[in-house]
Amino acid sequence: MFSPYVAAGQNELKVKRDGVEAADVYGTNVGGGLKVAVPLTSSILVHADGRTLTEVTTHDKDAREASSEGLLEGEVAASVDIIEKYVDVVVGYKHRSYSFKVEDETFDEVQSAPFAGMRLGLYF
Repeated sequence: MFSPYVAAGQNELKVKRDGVEAADVYGTNVGGGLKVAVPLTSSILVHADGRTLTEVTTHDKDAREASSEGLLEGEVAASVDIIEKYVDVVVGYKHRSYSFKVEDETFDEVQSAPFAGMRLGLYF
């Protein structure tokens, strides 16, 4: 199953260098993504999700010139039904990268990590 979608977001990022605030920016982004879900068995689902967001507005709280390079996110995971349609165990890997510029200085943030947890939900 393929599911394209439209996404919008708000970000606020603070950067400290040697205990001193170097940047404090906030802004709005829009973009889209694609989710792919493939059932392996009746109780195991493998899914991948990727999205990109581009800058609409970016502001620095000190009124300096600021711009965003955009946001990229991706996730690959598998879920196993514990109680069908109500409780799943989820294991996966997530990656997120974000870049912004304040005056002549560029700041990059990259987060990536495995994750595991339980998902509770009702399906109608």
